[in-house]
Amino acid sequence: MKDNADFMAYKENLEKFPYYTVLSEEDIAAYNEMDKPLTNMSLTIAKRHPFLWMKWVCGVDPYDYQWKILDEMKKRKRLACVTSRQIGKSFCISSFSFWAAYNNVFPVGIDKRTKIGIVSKTEPQAKKLLKDVYKMVQAADSTFARLSKSTSRESNKYFTDKMTEKPTLFKLEWSGGVIEIFPPTGRVRGESLSFLIIDEADFLNHEDPDYFFDSEAMPTLKKTDGNAFLFSTPKGTRSFFYNLIRPDNDAPSDGWKRIWYPWTIYEDDWKNGWETRIDYIARGKELDFTVEYEAQFKSGKYTYFPPQAIEESVMKEQGEQLTYHRPVTIGLDFGDTHSRTVITVIHHDVATNISELIWFKEFPAGYNNSLLPAFMKTLKARYIIRDIVADDCVGGKTAIELLRRDGWYVKPFVFKREKQEYYELARTAFVNKRVKLYYAPEVVAQLKSIESHVTEIGNLQIKKAKGGNDDIADSLVMALSPYVKLNNRRKWEIF
Repeated sequence: MKDNADFMAYKENLEKFPYYTVLSEEDIAAYNEMDKPLTNMSLTIAKRHPFLWMKWVCGVDPYDYQWKILDEMKKRKRLACVTSRQIGKSFCISSFSFWAAYNNVFPVGIDKRTKIGIVSKTEPQAKKLLKDVYKMVQAADSTFARLSKSTSRESNKYFTDKMTEKPTLFKLEWSGGVIEIFPPTGRVRGESLSFLIIDEADFLNHEDPDYFFDSEAMPTLKKTDGNAFLFSTPKGTRSFFYNLIRPDNDAPSDGWKRIWYPWTIYEDDWKNGWETRIDYIARGKELDFTVEYEAQFKSGKYTYFPPQAIEESVMKEQGEQLTYHRPVTIGLDFGDTHSRTVITVIHHDVATNISELIWFKEFPAGYNNSLLPAFMKTLKARYIIRDIVADDCVGGKTAIELLRRDGWYVKPFVFKREKQEYYELARTAFVNKRVKLYYAPEVVAQLKSIESHVTEIGNLQIKKAKGGNDDIADSLVMALSPYVKLNNRRKWEIF
């Protein structure tokens, strides 16, 4: 069948990504051993492992990759899971939470009970996750009644009746433990938890998710030496979750275990996944599929420039060149009271069709742009300046006039009209390895922070990240503009 052959070829190629989690032979053997039929199942046996609890108590038959998540949650202090949508991670969160709370596996505090705090991207989403836990409890009631072959109410509501408080939208409670949900706000501050579980960790609805994670969420584990488990599909490249995962590294942040699953891990439903991929591509949303289903930290939806392309453009042994004896082009972005004036100097090699960043200068916010002509004279002694591409804005008009009066060739760049076109061309140039950067961490960081957003009416917006800057990126794009425009479109495909 052609679709099956296409899927298998696609799966083989996708899973060449080196950091996806692959179950080892030891993992498979351990899963198979635990998955064996049991003739005499009891709660005492099931409480030994959350997988057994999920399978025999809740009546949900986990896949091997879900066993892996549950096994690592049982063993690890810190676990970060990057996953595709729709592979059943909420089942893992729900069954683990039920198992841990009911069996009091990590008692803390004066009352010596297991305390589980679940945070999701919004309060309604956290409530939905608690509902999933309650559904797991109700499934366990049904399973227990069936296995016990009893018709008494005590058997039909065994786990529900064991609750010490009536279930609410915010809390489920037994004598051995409590599961409570929290919005991504300061409300979690002051709690002392056995387990902190953050769902959709890369999408928290907080004005500063990094602050929430470091200063409000993680301190809940300090007194208890508790465990933290993070789950999310990826978003961008400027978050605590991204920094913990370290997508370009063969190991996550120190002390953390990483699990990383694309949608293909769930082979039983490959047809639906394949049809979803075809639908996304047909609607021009292939990058969304890459993020949501292939679980990749990619540009397009959130981060404009592909981080890997930016990293690969860096010549790590090359520093700035304060003098240069080949023709250069300057990009000049004018700042104001709050933004910064930036000069970038690039050389374009016609033979190789590669543009190289030679040097850049970022002036402090509030810099007097009328001083630029004098500064440019110092650059003239160091570089063979062919032309200047300058931001055609109100704050730069005086400086442009003064530069022209001094004999400089200045090409105005109208951001309102030209930004999207030249950002697209610059992005493609990075992807096609036509731009080289000397080792300048601030340049790399700013390029990787630029975000894109599609408005409700379908317009693409390219903008700086919240709290970030785009002056260096704007200046570099202007300096590149004379060269990316001239390239053959078959080589410089616009995304």
